[in-house]
Amino acid sequence: MGFDTLLCEYELPDKEVQNNEFKTKSFDCEFDNYLITKEGKILIRNSEDKESQADIKFHGDVRFYTTAGKDNSKWYEYLARFTEGELKWIKKMS
Repeated sequence: MGFDTLLCEYELPDKEVQNNEFKTKSFDCEFDNYLITKEGKILIRNSEDKESQADIKFHGDVRFYTTAGKDNSKWYEYLARFTEGELKWIKKMS
């Protein structure tokens, strides 16, 4: 089973990982690329053409995670709730 990657432009609780690439298993796990925009939309991005992206109107929760710090020893995990394509909130899970 694979995973998908996610970038988050929307402000996260932890500034040190704001620009990190996150992993998620909340979608199809086919190594797709997703973006949460500053405006709270979630887009799927074409890996070959970074300009090609589409709003997926997602409804549900997206759990995403990354590591940071010395030797990538610090775990960061978040849960984002979307309702009919609109971000409602992002909570820190760890």
